[in-house]
Amino acid sequence: MQTLDRLINILVAETDLAQALLIVIEEKQEALIHMNADKLAAMVERERKLLKPTKDLERERIKLLSEIACDIKGLQPAVGQVSLSDLIRHADADSAKRLSTHRENMITVAKRIQARNHQNRVLLENSSRFVKNMIRILTGDNARRLVDQKI
Repeated sequence: MQTLDRLINILVAETDLAQALLIVIEEKQEALIHMNADKLAAMVERERKLLKPTKDLERERIKLLSEIACDIKGLQPAVGQVSLSDLIRHADADSAKRLSTHRENMITVAKRIQARNHQNRVLLENSSRFVKNMIRILTGDNARRLVDQKI
């Protein structure tokens, strides 16, 4: 089935992009830990460049899932779009196995991305708190006015 092969190719490409995004997020974390603003800015830019093709592939995957759903009898989602899980439940054994493998790979990478993003968020919050406390210490009672002011 050509459509299924195209879907698998998209899943592989999405996983590859997610892996690349994970590497950038890990490098962002290193930049945060070492307070390297230039590297952090470069990683944010690389991250932005990876997000557009990721969104494009996601759109294409959703479109293909809908096309495949029309071809498979009995595959009509209760609400909204057809998910990869829906397709796996209705596919033949070989196709289901191939799709499941790619789905699991994608889920694994997505969970790692979420974990790193959470760690980075904590690092940023701690850094922000540290900077605010340092400003408070250095400026005394005027800290609230200084922190709340737009520069």
